[in-house]
Amino acid sequence: MSDVNDRYTIDQMVIEDEKLVLIIVDSLKWEFCERVSHAHALKAKISDYLQFIGSGQVAEYHKAEEYNRIVIRVVAKHSYSRYGLDFFERCLKWIQENGDLCELEWTHLPKDDGEESEFQDGFCDDYIFELDKVYPRIKKNWSKTPAETVALMAANNAFNNQGSEIQEYKDIPMFRIFDSYIITLMQDMGSTYMYLTYEHLPKDMTVEEIENKAFENLFRDITYRMVESKEAGVYGLVAGGDFEAEALCLSGIWEDCGEELQDDLLITVPTKDMVLFTSAGDKKSIQRMIKQAQEIYECNQQESPLLIFSRDVFYYDGSTKQLAISKKYRV
Repeated sequence: MSDVNDRYTIDQMVIEDEKLVLIIVDSLKWEFCERVSHAHALKAKISDYLQFIGSGQVAEYHKAEEYNRIVIRVVAKHSYSRYGLDFFERCLKWIQENGDLCELEWTHLPKDDGEESEFQDGFCDDYIFELDKVYPRIKKNWSKTPAETVALMAANNAFNNQGSEIQEYKDIPMFRIFDSYIITLMQDMGSTYMYLTYEHLPKDMTVEEIENKAFENLFRDITYRMVESKEAGVYGLVAGGDFEAEALCLSGIWEDCGEELQDDLLITVPTKDMVLFTSAGDKKSIQRMIKQAQEIYECNQQESPLLIFSRDVFYYDGSTKQLAISKKYRV
């Protein structure tokens, strides 16, 4: 059976109480990070149905005397959200103001005997703050005027994966680190990570408390592994592809790596998912690491600009257990 994802197809068509009902089977969810793409899919499908009605194709299937009105009915598998219902109200108003070709209804699939339905009465929450799913995100401050908080983010950065819902940077909690970097907060939403604004945060916690918990979650959930790179004496740090750069905030990791190499460390992070390091006393390995980091940075600068992270080289001092930006080296 076709559904909302299938364009130019009528999912179901029935005569019911002197109505010709054109059914859209809606299998998508209205969860926060999916709601915009869901609305786009429904808008396209409803437009197909209106074209079907307006072109007179209905007559190929049912005679006019079989019904006295036409209804487009969206039948949902999952719970609605207020965002979803507002979308339907806007669609209904548009139809009424543009020819009033049909009525628009929305309901949900009935629960079959012995089968659990994913629909719940009421609304699904557009957003639920879950402290255990909040993590830190480190970003380079590309602003030419670092004191201006609003300009802290890189230009053209896809800050939130929410379609046209662009958020202003001033609404986002930020913490300065290494002077020219910032920490923001994001929540694991299942299919994506969403950057948090002040509006998302609970009123009974300070931003600093949430930041501390975010780092606890990172330490709890993410495993960092030291691996050899293709260059002799140069090592990588891997963590599954999502949180490699955040290792810069975890001094314990560099303490362990320093003990493994029995030396201070030089570290590069050319892209968000690529961390390279080597012994601070091995000049040949330092040259190899910087060359490798340059190639990675420049390649991604052309092909994947949103993935690039920084040209800085970081120095880890094993005696003080402190990490700082090196003044001697740069990628």
